Amino acid sequence: MTLQVKIAGKPVSSETTCMWAGPYILAIATVLPDRGLALGVHSSFLGHSGVPTLASHIILGPIGHAPYAVSAEHDHAEIDPSLRPRECIYEHAGIVVEALKAISEDVGIDVPDDAFAALGPDEQ
Repeated sequence: MTLQVKIAGKPVSSETTCMWAGPYILAIATVLPDRGLALGVHSSFLGHSGVPTLASHIILGPIGHAPYAVSAEHDHAEIDPSLRPRECIYEHAGIVVEALKAISEDVGIDVPDDAFAALGPDEQ
C-alpha cells in the first residue's frame, strides 16, 4: 500500500503494510525510516457485527519522543475491518499525522484511490 507522506511540503520515505490476521482483524503498519525521523505507527482493528470495533495504535517516535499507545472503541457500523477496511486505513493515517505534528504542523498524507486495491474487490 502506498501512503504519500509529506512534511513541510516535501515527500519523505515511507512504507505501509496492511494485512489480515483472520476474518475480523486488520493490522496496518507505517514506517518512516528517514534519518532524524524514524517513526513507526502500528495499528490493529478488531471488529465483528454486534460488538464495537476495537482500535489500538502503538506510536514509536519520531526520534526524541517517548513511545505511546492509543486505543479507541468505535461503533461497528462506522468502522468495520472486515467489510470496509478503508475507514481503518484513514484512522491509521490520522494517527500518523498526529505523531508527525510533534515535529511540524505542516504534515500531510495523500492516500491514492488505488492504494486500497490489495484489500479486496469492494475497495477498488
